Amino acid sequence: MSMKNKQRCYRHGLVLVASMIVLTGCTTYRIGAVFEDGGQPYFGEAMVMIGDGGSLTLTSEDGTVECKGVTQATARPSMYSTVGGRGHAEGKCSDGRTFKVDFVQTRARGGSGRGIASDGSIVKVYFDASEDVVRSQLQLDRLNSLVK
Repeated sequence: MSMKNKQRCYRHGLVLVASMIVLTGCTTYRIGAVFEDGGQPYFGEAMVMIGDGGSLTLTSEDGTVECKGVTQATARPSMYSTVGGRGHAEGKCSDGRTFKVDFVQTRARGGSGRGIASDGSIVKVYFDASEDVVRSQLQLDRLNSLVK
């Protein structure tokens, strides 16, 4: 094999290994949630793994309630993009409330989800690589609910 072909093969091997790491790796997002009952927002972190379960932690803004749970990516549109990816999460909070949420990645860095809590209230979730974006989404959601 010529030196040029060996270099080409080596480069293709690196691309393959990098692709495998992306496909089997995980992504960590900043996450924000609000329960429909009009309470305070919750903020934290969610780790989503392709093929395996991930985790989430949320804490109420005043720090009195903590929620922990699991995440699961269930669909990925292609190996080149995460936009359109789907999944679900569920968790339990220190106040006894549980929740289940379905989410979709609507942009490269984040998305949103919606679900229901054990008390019957709707749960809205926003996630992004940036905490500022998550806080902005929650604020916009709050303002929109005031207009309705």
